[in-house]
Amino acid sequence: MIKYILLFFLSAASILILSSCNDNPTAVGLNLLQKDRLNLKQLDSYSDSLKQVSSYYSYSVPLGSANSIMIGKNGNVQAATLINFYGSVADTMGQDIASGAASVIYSEVILVKTNVYGDSNATLDFSVHNVLNNWDPTTIDGSNVSSLSYDQSDISSNKTITDSLVSFQVSNSVTAQWLEHIADTTQASNNGIYITPSSNSQKVVSFQNISSGSTGETQLMVVVQKSNVYLDTLYFYPLTYTSIVTGSLPTLPAGEIVVQGGLVVNSKLWFDISALPKNSVINNATLIFTEDTVASIKSQTPINALTLFNLTDSSAVAYDSTNPIVLNLSGNTYSGNIASFVQSWVDKGTNQGILIQLYDQIDALDLYALKGSNAADRSLRPRLIITYTTRN
Repeated sequence: MIKYILLFFLSAASILILSSCNDNPTAVGLNLLQKDRLNLKQLDSYSDSLKQVSSYYSYSVPLGSANSIMIGKNGNVQAATLINFYGSVADTMGQDIASGAASVIYSEVILVKTNVYGDSNATLDFSVHNVLNNWDPTTIDGSNVSSLSYDQSDISSNKTITDSLVSFQVSNSVTAQWLEHIADTTQASNNGIYITPSSNSQKVVSFQNISSGSTGETQLMVVVQKSNVYLDTLYFYPLTYTSIVTGSLPTLPAGEIVVQGGLVVNSKLWFDISALPKNSVINNATLIFTEDTVASIKSQTPINALTLFNLTDSSAVAYDSTNPIVLNLSGNTYSGNIASFVQSWVDKGTNQGILIQLYDQIDALDLYALKGSNAADRSLRPRLIITYTTRN
């Protein structure tokens, strides 16, 4: 009898386990799934014809913290560079130079190329000037470069431009003043050099701005001689540096917006999301930009990415810098999930829109042309697809 009772319970347990492993949901489970699916909704700026507004503008940014320095002209921009080289000089050598007992017999600047904006085979030409006043790489930019004072004469000679580097000699008398100042700051001055592109330049070249002191990196090489006593070769590396980029807003096809580095150009974008319920939970919000690959101008090694910020005041262009979102290029579109932005708009009841920047805007001059809110083809305008549920 006991055996039959045990057999009965084992059979019942087996049936229960098999039922729970069934791939097909039970009637109760199916009802729950259907309820969740019914609660999942979508708002699409294209199919739902949401109002949107986009624009672009330029402003000057100090480039002293950039990973490169730039020289040249191309399209709507030109780039100049300020460099102040520094190193150690023995007090006795500085005194020897100041007294005339020693002299600088050779001075050469070597800049190592990292990128090219424009036709790599185009002309690059420039002049080099001795800077006469102090400058701050954290504040000087294209809007206030007129405050810079420099000798108008070109102190460079014997320029060499190859695929990997640019080198030129500088006036030995100017370099001697720098060495005097390094050895004794009460003597002479050392404000560095200003390298400006010539009118015949047709490309912009980026160079390494910081050196670790290794052979072949950006440097100033100086040879000092004291007759019958010493012949020393000294190496100096950038202490302070910045690029000065000036230019005009790019000319674009009608209905397009743009982001560009160096100059800098940013864009703003706003969608009307008032159709979203106030109790919405944003599951996903895919934003898509279509690039005009013909109007875009890129360097040899573009990063092909946009950085987005949540605007807190679109008029003053104030934004939340703590949680940027990066959109990467695939084909001819940049896309990514901006659910955190949309959720904040819903929760706070305030929507100031999005700020759009070039990902590496202080390191490059790349120009990305994007289809804007007034593009003639509606399907190419910025598109926002929001998937959401509502709280009970």
